[in-house]
Amino acid sequence: MTARKKKKTSPSLIRISDVLRSGSRMSTEEQGAVRYLLPGLDIHLSSIPAGAQGGDFYGMVYLQHGRTAVFAGDISGHDFSSSIVATQVIKYIDSHQDALAFPHLFLHEMADALYNTLNSVGRFFTAAICVADVERNTLSYASAGHPPSLLFSNEQKRIHSVGGKSLPVGFDQNTAYELTQREFVPGDALLIYTDGVSSARSADKDEFGMKRLAAHVLAHGNNPAAMVPGLIARVNEFCAGAQTSDDITAICLVRT
Repeated sequence: MTARKKKKTSPSLIRISDVLRSGSRMSTEEQGAVRYLLPGLDIHLSSIPAGAQGGDFYGMVYLQHGRTAVFAGDISGHDFSSSIVATQVIKYIDSHQDALAFPHLFLHEMADALYNTLNSVGRFFTAAICVADVERNTLSYASAGHPPSLLFSNEQKRIHSVGGKSLPVGFDQNTAYELTQREFVPGDALLIYTDGVSSARSADKDEFGMKRLAAHVLAHGNNPAAMVPGLIARVNEFCAGAQTSDDITAICLVRT
């Protein structure tokens, strides 16, 4: 059995993952997930690399006026070239944090700014950015080639897919990305993840897939504290005995 063990990624990949420029923060280890409490938001996350060179990145930035930006992404490859890309991505996001307020425009500008770097090393990356506005009870979302996030509606007791078809960053220098806006009221939850979750394969080469993922989110919509650690445990159980070669990252945002 090849099991993922929780370990730290390269500092260059996570050094802005804890950036919260305002508001209160509490971070605790909770069944394999890290928890952040902000006004109107309860955030749970876990990121586990498959090897020494992790390709996933993630982070959050408080934008003031009740808005918090949360993002996750996955850089192609797991070698030195990927680490170069990771450094450039982190630097760009760190230097343009205010622009995260408009996720679709942020992705467009980042794709343009990093195109030459990505092209020179033959790399690309997927990304998803959401901005939760607890004053207006809205969620603004944009993605670049990233798996669709799953939104649990507490009122409807249903799962809605958010985002989806779009080009990864690095495929085109002048790519336009679509902005999606949804209601995000107390009791709702959004799961952002990388394809190491949905594309995880068992020893029999069966894919974990969206059906299992959506069922897990629906089952834990009213118990968000168990959403992320439960998902990681379920993926590890599903992959028992299989060789794993991709990082897994999962972030759950809960409106409180």
